[in-house]
Amino acid sequence: MEEDQVSCAEEPQASSAASSDSFSRLWSDVMGMLDGSLGNIDDLAQEYSEYYNTYFSDVSDRMEELRKRQVSQELDM
Repeated sequence: MEEDQVSCAEEPQASSAASSDSFSRLWSDVMGMLDGSLGNIDDLAQEYSEYYNTYFSDVSDRMEELRKRQVSQELDM
């Protein structure tokens, strides 16, 4: 019984590292595509939500935040 608990405690760390790596790739992809050259944000958000098996609205909201941040940074320069 205790062995099951120990092995279960180790699994989230491994998945967390993989999740962090996936997020880094996602972040790079999104920042490279926010200029609209490859389509609109909703289509991309739909693909990412399906790929990562998460809610479209969460992905879309976050991508919109990133787009606004990018635009704001470009205006500041």
